[in-house]
Amino acid sequence: MFANAIRLVSNSKKIKNEYNIDKESPIYVGPWTVYPAAKRGTDVEVSVFSFEKRNLSTFLKNSSSLNASLKENMILENLRRDVGSLSRLRHPSLLQVVEPLEESKSRLTFVTKRVQFSLADVICVSTPITSDSSDPSNPFALDEIEIQKGLLQIMNGLSFLKNSAKILHLNVQPRSVIIDSKGDWKLCGFGFCQSLECPRYELLDFDFSIPSSLQQCLDFLAPEYVLHEIVGPENDVFSLGCLIYAVFNRGKSVINAKNHLLSYEKEVSDLNDRLGFYMKNIHSHSLRSLLLQLLSLNSKDRIDVSFLESADYFTSGTISTLRFLEAFPEKLQSEKAAFLESLVNNLSAISYRVQSQKVLPTLLDFLNDQEITASLLPCIFQISKSLDSSMFSSKVFPKFLPLLSHPQNSENTVIIILQSIDCFKVKLPRSTFYERVLPFVYACLEQSSTSIQISAVKIFNYVLDILDQKTVKSVICPKLYHCFAVTKQLEVKVAILECFHVFINATLLDSFAILDKLLPLLEKVKTRVSAVVIAMLQVYADIGRVIPEESVHELVMPRLWVLSASTELTVQEYTHFMREIRKLGDFIQREHIKKLHSHLSSSPYESSKHSTKTSSNAIANSQSSYQEQSPFIRASSSLTTVPSFASHAPSASKADKSSTSTLPFPPLLPTKINESGTHQNQVKNDESLNDLGAWKSLL
Repeated sequence: MFANAIRLVSNSKKIKNEYNIDKESPIYVGPWTVYPAAKRGTDVEVSVFSFEKRNLSTFLKNSSSLNASLKENMILENLRRDVGSLSRLRHPSLLQVVEPLEESKSRLTFVTKRVQFSLADVICVSTPITSDSSDPSNPFALDEIEIQKGLLQIMNGLSFLKNSAKILHLNVQPRSVIIDSKGDWKLCGFGFCQSLECPRYELLDFDFSIPSSLQQCLDFLAPEYVLHEIVGPENDVFSLGCLIYAVFNRGKSVINAKNHLLSYEKEVSDLNDRLGFYMKNIHSHSLRSLLLQLLSLNSKDRIDVSFLESADYFTSGTISTLRFLEAFPEKLQSEKAAFLESLVNNLSAISYRVQSQKVLPTLLDFLNDQEITASLLPCIFQISKSLDSSMFSSKVFPKFLPLLSHPQNSENTVIIILQSIDCFKVKLPRSTFYERVLPFVYACLEQSSTSIQISAVKIFNYVLDILDQKTVKSVICPKLYHCFAVTKQLEVKVAILECFHVFINATLLDSFAILDKLLPLLEKVKTRVSAVVIAMLQVYADIGRVIPEESVHELVMPRLWVLSASTELTVQEYTHFMREIRKLGDFIQREHIKKLHSHLSSSPYESSKHSTKTSSNAIANSQSSYQEQSPFIRASSSLTTVPSFASHAPSASKADKSSTSTLPFPPLLPTKINESGTHQNQVKNDESLNDLGAWKSLL
């Protein structure tokens, strides 16, 4: 029956040669040791199941040789049946075999899709929690929506076995369920399965010399099967009820037979009386009602597995969201859009793990559907905020690349991407952001849509902390200059001016770039609309604090006075304009005074000027002393001016004379004008200062 599914090769090394197997971190699924592995050349993640035959010899060493041989053959046959059934059957709810069974003298080995955990391991160390308290770092913390989804998958698997494969599982328990890397629950453990068309009763007495993982567990078997040897689909329904109960009770079934038949009978006899008490850990009333039907001692009263998925517990609340996503391809576009609109508001009710493992992959698969892309993006970006950078870079961002390079995206799609640019900035390496995301922003500057252009310009304010001066000067600003020059939309011009304001204050535009490119661009602006004029005022005020003082006097202040004359300004705007001009003027004045002080203190002639000042003070003191001694000088000191030295020159008109300059009396150093019109000092030494005759001759 399973011959085609088994590769029986002595000491076969195919799996070993084709897969890189990590033997440092195994998990255990029933009797199998499961190792994470990857196929060489493709790095596809898989799991390698292995069973060492030598362990059987250890288990059976106390049995007689004949019994040991029979038991060993029976166990090996069950293991082969397990793998053979999985290899033949194909269903999303069943563990999928990648490489069929290889059997050697020492072990059994086969390969499946990647397995993350055994359900038995998860529920034994954790109780179900609500989505609000879900800890994404704890892989064993199942929330209720994960349980609902997982149970639905197991029910679908059992329904497939009954209705399509015509197989009874007869081993439904936590050790027969695995959880894969996507959080999906898969059914395995087919070692005791029977054909539904000709079932056989094969329950053996429990052998305590053999590990329980190699035997059927009484705690999860139906009473009619164990006590009355009745084999039918209802057996799996009862086992499913025990499984559901175990999920909410750390792996314990409603029956605790301790692998003894007599204990099993006793447990079953008063099961109905104990069920109400046992349900205390199950808070959902609809699930409690469902369990009472599944665990009925009368097999005919049990609900058919095919109808389980329509029960209230599996159709209401958040689980309906996941079920809609499963059927997403079959829905109408209007239904998809309406669903996505509500989903973005309900994501907070879904745990991080379910968002990342179940919701996000489905949304990303439909990202290329342009009709609903704008509806998908808000959900995707909201979920992505919680992802770590490595997951976003490897799983999410590659799906965005077609959108970032596609010129025909709808306006809504482009604007949503631009508004969510911070997600790319935070999650991506800077080099990837520069190479993949910024070119998309540059392309948006050339779009005809005003909304897109404004959104694109504003992006540079959001990503300012990762921009460098070289990129701003040589790449970004040239594109902004061009856009500013060609656009007729004043809103775009204002947005670009605000961007220049930010760049200047962040010192990303230096004096040379401003003088060479920005000021000539601003000089060409003809509009006097108040929004543009006020934005230009702010930019000019920023420029005035960066460029040299001479350039401010020549290029900035005159331009501000011209702009202030705009009749489009309100009184309040004009007042603000003049205030800013005064502020800039005050700033320039302070800076110039500082420059003068600095120049004077560093001048090589400063010391000589200081000496001259000292000499002048001494001369003034001696003149004052002389005036006190000489009556003539005291009388003459009442004169405020002296005749111009021009009187010694050729005669001039009366008007010219009246306009000649005057000097304070008396001069510090008596002078006369020579024939060439230049002054000559006639005081040769300090003694002539005391010669009254010399003063008289000058008068």
